[in-house]
Amino acid sequence: MKLIIFNYIYIIAAILILKTLLINGQFPRWEERTLDCSSREGDCILIAPNAKVKRDPNRYKCRREPMPQTNWNILARNSKTRIACPIGCEQDADLSVIQKKPIDNKNCQKYYTYGKYRDHKEGEWYLWLTEPCVAKLTTHCRFNDIPYHQQNNNTATNNIDEESALKIAEKEQRRGRKLKKVA
Repeated sequence: MKLIIFNYIYIIAAILILKTLLINGQFPRWEERTLDCSSREGDCILIAPNAKVKRDPNRYKCRREPMPQTNWNILARNSKTRIACPIGCEQDADLSVIQKKPIDNKNCQKYYTYGKYRDHKEGEWYLWLTEPCVAKLTTHCRFNDIPYHQQNNNTATNNIDEESALKIAEKEQRRGRKLKKVA
């Protein structure tokens, strides 16, 4: 009996949390950014196939900048410069993990010969790479601007109240009991 009451409370809590998320919640939108530097050394192209806001390619030009030299970075010891390219993510956007192609390129090691950084003066995210790495780098920008539930969308979840949530929970509970009897 205690288990049934616990399950009932658990289902009600889950429905109320889901209701709150559907009415008030926002879920992140991800946009892919690929920096293709695989064709010629020093020549990179920004590819943003599903960008909500179209990017002007003239605004996103790569630049050559000094490669920070550190004792631990033996791979890039001979590199004096790196290519850094803005990728068109908003200032407050987060980035996902960087993926490289080809994946088996031993000359491309994250943090050593390629990576990402945010230029706080410009408010822009950059992907960078340096010799001997020649690759295609892909990341994703996370935006928090798309509400999952639009105000003008009159779905069943928009009009659900506590009483309806309880009825749904009871129905799910009965359905669960029927499934147990069959099994």
